[in-house]
Amino acid sequence: MDRRAHAVVGAGVAIASLALTGGGCSLLVDTDGLSTSAASPADGGFVDSDAENQADATKADANDGAPAPTNRCAASIHCETFDEGDPLSRHTKSIDSSTIVTIDDTRSVSAPRSARFVINPSGNGSPDATLTFHTDAAVASFVFEGTIYIEREEPSLVGRILRLGNTTNPAITLDRSGTVRLEGTGVLGTVSTMPSGQWVTLRLELRPNALTVTVNGTGPAAFAFPITWAKESLTVRFGISEASSPTTGWVVNWDNLVVREL
Repeated sequence: MDRRAHAVVGAGVAIASLALTGGGCSLLVDTDGLSTSAASPADGGFVDSDAENQADATKADANDGAPAPTNRCAASIHCETFDEGDPLSRHTKSIDSSTIVTIDDTRSVSAPRSARFVINPSGNGSPDATLTFHTDAAVASFVFEGTIYIEREEPSLVGRILRLGNTTNPAITLDRSGTVRLEGTGVLGTVSTMPSGQWVTLRLELRPNALTVTVNGTGPAAFAFPITWAKESLTVRFGISEASSPTTGWVVNWDNLVVREL
């Protein structure tokens, strides 16, 4: 995968391009007049330039109140903005006959794209429209952050929007209603219901004995965590699932998913 870092300097532009091919790598750098720091290995070489952040901010102003992100991939062990290459090929997709997962270039937090998940009305009592990724690094304590936009929902019915797990531990799940669960244990607590028609920023922080969940910067809500989380690759499944849809169905977008180790 190619990663490019752009830095605007005066009237000129310096571009550093890192290409990884097979087992080797080559670095071509024009550093003449470069005044901003280069990408760190921790964020995979991806750095937002001032120009890109300004473009994001401009789009955010006209894009459903989306927040303008800055260096969103910094110090992450996994970062997905859906803006480079073929994002669907980097994930495992789960759909059925009534659901669709696509890349959307009409709504985003970081321009120009996000992931769009659609569940059409049907008699299926538990349809899925999700994407899944696994972190390369093993983590026992971590922060997950992501932004979700709920365009359409099934009134009064539950839809699971996020599942965090690994091969050893029961998974942490979050419903659109704000219910936080640990599979096999039950409800850990509740947070604010995700509002529709706007971008909502979610943050889940897991430390020994404690899970903290923040919705749009409010809270945070801290819950006792009853198990010791094994240090393994984190599996993140996001979208909309377990969502009965007899009348209106569901439409949600996700953007800017980041995992950082604590």
